[in-house]
Amino acid sequence: MKRTWSGLLLVLLAAAGAVAAGEEAALRTVACLGQVVPGNRVIRVAAPERALVKELKVRRGDVVSTGAVLAVLRDYNVAQAALTRAERNVDVARAKLDQVKAGERDEVVAAQEDLIKARQAEADLLAARKNRYQQMYDQQLISSDEYDEVSQRLATAQAELRREQNVLDGYRDGRKEDVAIAKQNLAVALAERDQAAAALETQLVRAPLSGEILEIHTYAGERVGEEGLLDLADTAHMMVRAEVYETDIARVRLGDRAVIRTMMDEKPMGGQVVEIERQVATGLIYPMDATDYTDRRVIIVHIRPDNPAALVPHNNAQVTVTISAP
Repeated sequence: MKRTWSGLLLVLLAAAGAVAAGEEAALRTVACLGQVVPGNRVIRVAAPERALVKELKVRRGDVVSTGAVLAVLRDYNVAQAALTRAERNVDVARAKLDQVKAGERDEVVAAQEDLIKARQAEADLLAARKNRYQQMYDQQLISSDEYDEVSQRLATAQAELRREQNVLDGYRDGRKEDVAIAKQNLAVALAERDQAAAALETQLVRAPLSGEILEIHTYAGERVGEEGLLDLADTAHMMVRAEVYETDIARVRLGDRAVIRTMMDEKPMGGQVVEIERQVATGLIYPMDATDYTDRRVIIVHIRPDNPAALVPHNNAQVTVTISAP
């Protein structure tokens, strides 16, 4: 009899536990509305307002990669010509620097070398004469004036030799100040080239991310307005942006499972809560039945669907979401 009561007690405890678990799961279930969005959001690709589109490189539905050229603006050719001119200026400045470093022409250098040889021969002759005059002066065979005269001529010849050697070095290596100026001119030319390249880049509209062209707002021959050039979205990573009432958000946790239902597909899809935003916002999705309207203060919960590709045709579609404990 005791065993019968014990078994009955265990059954009752198990049933009570199941009921409690079911009640807890029910308390953790939240129903809300949501919207299918590509990636984090749709990017409205902009261009300088009032800029004229010269050529549009994409069409609606095209898939592009990051950095791909989407459009070419009107002043592209002008900017391209400015860059070409700046590159030519760099070539000229670099050639001028090489010329200054190289020094004078070969025939001028050769003539200077011959002059130095002559100056060297004259200095050697005067040095030999000074040695003889030194001996004669020591033996008091010549006066001091004669010795001083040849010494002075030797000093003058050596000075002229050094001056001509310096001229030759300048011919060969270029003067330092001329080289410094040529280097500065080259640096200015390079900076102007970089500026022209940056100006040319502003005439190209590039994709900020990889994704699909959803809509085009400005075509070739039209000016870009406030709506921008086109809409681009990362459709390879579709998400559901669920609006959970602030009174229900305490029951939602990261990792919770979600059931997603679209108006265009009766088959539900699973998903998982991957992000819960940290501020209260005003809901943008209104129920189909106005009687269901309660509170528009919501917190956005991001849900990653199990099969994101299946939601690509439902971009921006309204969905119903049921979030529950896993």
